[in-house]
Amino acid sequence: MKQNEVTVDLPNRTETRIILQDHETFLNRLEPYFRRIRFSDKECVHTLYFDNDSHTVPFDLSLKARRYIDGIKEHPVLDNDNYFVEIKGGKREQKHKRRYELSLSQAKGVINEQFSGLGELRPYVSTQYRRQHYVPKDSVGIRITVDTDVCYYFFPEGSSNGFLIGNENYPRLEIKESNPNPEINEFLQEVLKEFPAFPLISKKFSAFNFLSSHLKIESRKKKSFNKDLCGYEIESKLIVESEDVFRYMRDMFEKGIMQFQIPAYFPFTTESASINRYYMRNGDVFKAMLKGNRAKIITKSCDRILSDPENLGCLIKRNEEKGKYAYLWSGLFDNADLIGELRRKRKAFWVDNVETDRFYHITVDLCESQEKDMYQMEVEYTGTYKDPPVTDENEIIRDITDITKIIINKNANVQPSITTKAEWLGI
Repeated sequence: MKQNEVTVDLPNRTETRIILQDHETFLNRLEPYFRRIRFSDKECVHTLYFDNDSHTVPFDLSLKARRYIDGIKEHPVLDNDNYFVEIKGGKREQKHKRRYELSLSQAKGVINEQFSGLGELRPYVSTQYRRQHYVPKDSVGIRITVDTDVCYYFFPEGSSNGFLIGNENYPRLEIKESNPNPEINEFLQEVLKEFPAFPLISKKFSAFNFLSSHLKIESRKKKSFNKDLCGYEIESKLIVESEDVFRYMRDMFEKGIMQFQIPAYFPFTTESASINRYYMRNGDVFKAMLKGNRAKIITKSCDRILSDPENLGCLIKRNEEKGKYAYLWSGLFDNADLIGELRRKRKAFWVDNVETDRFYHITVDLCESQEKDMYQMEVEYTGTYKDPPVTDENEIIRDITDITKIIINKNANVQPSITTKAEWLGI
């Protein structure tokens, strides 16, 4: 495949994604040092992300095919056009990228050959957007892109037609750096200080967020449920070495273990991401879960370790209040001090207890701060199909204990834990 490899201008780079309230003024401020360039006469981009319904592609790997198009199409279609195929991986903002020019059928073959251990991969989700590029006038090592009119699509298995699952009504700014000129970098950092900016998750994970919401909405049309725990949550926590445990347990529960099984009405694995920021205001700590230009405010308190039948010591009950989503520049963070931040990437599947009509989600989280990361599994009670719902905490504790015990017994390197994400950050 060497003959198809395309030169990448910044193969090893630091990537920063942000959202600004006034991006046009920001771009005008760059004018002394930056200029706009065109990589193509076509400034609309169509990007396909490869994965499958089990979400076997690891958190830190991006497999995508990109092409430039005349305009955003209402219904994107998979054809055998030529794409720039990009394989990108790396922890946190540090990324390494390789690029090849291939037809889509060639891309499918190459990706599935290189990553055969992940099962069959296909163009899974897609995005279309308009992109502008800005580079230094007299230097190299840094590039700024502005993406607008971003739309997201899903390609069901066996279908060549994508359907819309979400869109964004705000511009995305991405800064790619690889040993930039110190003077240029200093200028850019000074300009950024003038504009209140918030971090963004990647477009790949934004697509997964939209798809997760779509699947949940569609499933509730088939079978409704009651969320009977109001104002608090009950869950267990486990420390794991990697996300491989999650995939193994997903396959185990698909066959059914004891009275637990993955329900036919919601057999999906979902994937999502958020940026979790922790703030202090008037002596109280609250979490802002940032997604795009909005944030959901969550407060948790009164952590209590629950007694469980197996003496696992990792079941927790705590108060939880989830507010509505609020606009980032609504004054929400005025007079609040930022005391911690992590990026949370999550995969999840759901299991039913066929005897009690209660269901639970099993998740694996990759939590990343600037200095460290942590893989954590959780088993959390989600709701019941009983109507009217009857809350029985002993029944819920028994179920969570059984599921957690199954995970521990099947995996040697899984450890019970009571460490919350805020505690892990040192808050």
